[in-house]
Amino acid sequence: MNIEFNPNNNKLNETNFDTVTISEIDKKISEIFQDISTSALNDLTQLKLSDEKMLELFNSFRGEERITFHPLLLKLIEIYLQDKSEGEIKQLMTKVNPSILPLIDFISNSLQYGYKVANLFILEKIGTVPPFVGISNSEIQTYLSKNLPQINDLWKEFIQLQGKENSLNIKAEQKLSEIENLILDHFKNHVFDHQNIEIFLKSFPESLLMVRSTGKEDSDTQANPGGNKSVAAVAPSKAAISSAIGEVVSSYYSTKSIKQRLIAQDNICAKPFLPLLIQVMIGETVNGERVPENIPIAGVIYTQEVEGNTVGLTEIDVAYGHNEGVVTGTVPFDTFYVGEGQTLQAIIRNKYERVLPVDLNEKGQLRLAKQEVPSEIRRKPTLPDSLHSRLKQMAEKIHRYYGKTMDIEWVYDPKTDTIYLVQARPLVLREVQDKPGIINLSHVEKSKLTNGHTIVASGGSPRVISHTDEVICASTVKDALDLFLEPSKSKEEKPIKSKVKAVICEKMAAASSHEAGMFREAGIAVLCVPSSKELLSQWKQEESFLVVDPQQQLLLMDKKAPGMRDASGDEIAQKLKEDHFILDGWFRHPIAGQETILNLSFTEAEIEQLWNLLQPCDLQEFEKYRKMSFKELLQKIALHESEADFSLALAALLQQVYRKGVQLNKADLDERVVHLIRHIFRVADTLTKTNDKMQFLHAYTRLETALFQQGDLSLVDGYSMYQILQEEKAGRSIDISESSSYSKGAVSKGTVKTLTSKEQIGYLTQFRKVGKFALDPSLKKSWESFTASIAFSGSKVANGVLGNLLKSVNEHNSLELWLNLSFKTALTKSEDPLAILKILNEEMAQSRDVNEIVIKKRQMMQRWEGRIDEWSDIQKYPLLWKSFQEEFITALLDPSNIEILRSPQRSNLSKLLLIQFIEEAVEVYDKTIKSMKNSPEWNIEEKKGLQALRFFEILVPYKKLMEDFARTIPKEQMKVWYSSTAILETTIEKIWLYSSKV
Repeated sequence: MNIEFNPNNNKLNETNFDTVTISEIDKKISEIFQDISTSALNDLTQLKLSDEKMLELFNSFRGEERITFHPLLLKLIEIYLQDKSEGEIKQLMTKVNPSILPLIDFISNSLQYGYKVANLFILEKIGTVPPFVGISNSEIQTYLSKNLPQINDLWKEFIQLQGKENSLNIKAEQKLSEIENLILDHFKNHVFDHQNIEIFLKSFPESLLMVRSTGKEDSDTQANPGGNKSVAAVAPSKAAISSAIGEVVSSYYSTKSIKQRLIAQDNICAKPFLPLLIQVMIGETVNGERVPENIPIAGVIYTQEVEGNTVGLTEIDVAYGHNEGVVTGTVPFDTFYVGEGQTLQAIIRNKYERVLPVDLNEKGQLRLAKQEVPSEIRRKPTLPDSLHSRLKQMAEKIHRYYGKTMDIEWVYDPKTDTIYLVQARPLVLREVQDKPGIINLSHVEKSKLTNGHTIVASGGSPRVISHTDEVICASTVKDALDLFLEPSKSKEEKPIKSKVKAVICEKMAAASSHEAGMFREAGIAVLCVPSSKELLSQWKQEESFLVVDPQQQLLLMDKKAPGMRDASGDEIAQKLKEDHFILDGWFRHPIAGQETILNLSFTEAEIEQLWNLLQPCDLQEFEKYRKMSFKELLQKIALHESEADFSLALAALLQQVYRKGVQLNKADLDERVVHLIRHIFRVADTLTKTNDKMQFLHAYTRLETALFQQGDLSLVDGYSMYQILQEEKAGRSIDISESSSYSKGAVSKGTVKTLTSKEQIGYLTQFRKVGKFALDPSLKKSWESFTASIAFSGSKVANGVLGNLLKSVNEHNSLELWLNLSFKTALTKSEDPLAILKILNEEMAQSRDVNEIVIKKRQMMQRWEGRIDEWSDIQKYPLLWKSFQEEFITALLDPSNIEILRSPQRSNLSKLLLIQFIEEAVEVYDKTIKSMKNSPEWNIEEKKGLQALRFFEILVPYKKLMEDFARTIPKEQMKVWYSSTAILETTIEKIWLYSSKV
């Protein structure tokens, strides 16, 4: 048996490990095996090695030591393990120091079980691994040679067709498809019989299984994420396992696998390496858990954040359900960056769907499919504090064992409180020749820039793109990878993989997804730019160039200079650097500028420490910093020209944030302001405590995000100081004084008059009825003037638009709110009646999605309104309450309601429709409670205790609803309700001062 290993693999690059040298290994071997020497390698083949001696050798190394590749040690391992079964090897691995990483190569290559199996052996020493069994490459190859001998001939034909081309040609692809189909068909119709499978099924007769590839992927040189197939939700039967094995083995011959191996510069004409493993699938029960709290979570850990390679920062991507949703980027997920000292950046998203095993026809035909996440947990963080702390510790332990950044897949079962490790692979990074850098924004017009989110930074260097074959533009990262893997059109053309510098996609994906991993391995940057299709279409038609800036998460489009129209991207990049248009170095951290603002709490000692950040070190010098804007102060902090300059700028920034926060909180009683200021102070403290460049840039990016991130409806509590200030400004602009007058204006002369006089009077009569809802006389007059202008314009289109608009609003019983807010606001924007009508109609169009949601909720509410009398029957309460919670309470307490009402991007009409529904739903809720209260059955003396419990149960969400919506009341309305503003402001001042320190 020949041992294949690469002495450059698994090198120790970190100083926190002791490396055992070759001379030390020689010494230990000679002490334990006195008759063995390095020079006697060829005479060892007949040597019988006892378990005791080998375990003594293995465990003579300390737990923190890393073992250098040593020919005698490897030879001893080969001789010792050559006659042992997989079970015996597995048992051995539980007894030895897992830092003996030569065993990984030995298990993968010499025993031919592949790297996934080898890494699982190591992970078993670190944490809990679901039970698994491997089937080696030699066993699969032997089986294929015996049962499908024609595959060998087809493979030879493939090699001849492919030749020495460095991209896969179409005829060679067709030959691969023939092999794939042969394997699939055979394993589907012929049960693959293997002793290990039989033993495994007896041990786990009721468990769903995974059948997974475990070839040369997951090694130091080749990740091939998603290239070879893994089959989930396999029934525990020989027939189902055999069919899944066929899918896995055939995937080694798939065009996707071969193309991804090409990207990794692997020899695709070498015979495929075909091992696989069968593993118990940890996860959700078939068709889903009924109790939301029991839904498993799964995800991917990068033991060290990879885009900025930030020391001590662990990235955790996690979603509900099966991990397939995260690695394929097909479901919403949360991201947590956990730093040293458990500092935490959380990006919590609205996780409305998950992947889980479903029964296709109730006959045991299982597959993974998407299903909704229960509404009550969609916007909650998937990881509680205790769990992200445990995952961080586990990630650090794995990082220490391997001595490098690892990509770990895991599952958490809440019912047993167990974290399962299901996969580990080293992150394969292509070295990028270009230095990291950014666009010099002082040289660029703002209009030429488009904001995006970095998915893959690949070294952080700007990618300058001159021609269409240097960039891939697609809707998703998956679509981009499919385009990237397409074969070249001709032999003369360079393969697309050698030209592409960047990918621009419209939809966000996890940095840990398989597709992102492939682009990272190829050294290609990936930037998500929503709605970029039109911009890129324009670029293709013009003589312009693009710059993808992964650090600043920007896309620049600019005109080519005269004489540079035929220049390549590299030539333009060189000119831009000479003109200082591109600056070399790391200036921004490339992770996404998004963050959920969590509700933090501080100890008294922390409050004292954070308070000191507000104190300037030089009061006289401080005066000039106090006059700077947020952006100017941020720039000073980023440059960090001196400690004094940095401290003064940070103190000035925090003082400004604190002052604005106090003013906002006085006015709005907005708890977001309290949470935001606590968050900003905590991040600022992190900035002062690190000397590491990337750690500093990470903290700086978080600070910038807290000040300026834009509202994103998919992000939970992703607000910023800028957003709250804009909301406050927008709230002020809605008010117009009672003395403001409406100028009637004139309808455009070009309006087509197709209505008769009688029709005009008919429209006007209907329109005028709405005027009774006006809360002040001046608004009523404005409405009369506006409707007269529209009606007497004679325009059938204009009258029809206004009529349909009023009909839609009336269907939601919202005419009063609409007239006194939407129409009143439109008056401030124009005096032209047609322009006002256009504003109102556009607002209705923008509200269409909310309108559809409210219609469905209203229908649900009306069903419950019809069931109010049922609540008087005490026997029906348990089932009624369960359904009421699932439908009615869920709709009322849906967090997206508050998000819509607070969002400055949402139209006033959207908010009005939602508010009207909530008002009516509260009325139904109130009638429900009264139906119980007034029922004779509920007033029986013996039932008083039960009645009290039930009333408490039903009033808790009612109270929560009132609290949520009280916080959304505009400040002006608060002043109307409270006659004494002095008392109000004093109360708010006390609340603010208390909450800012507790």
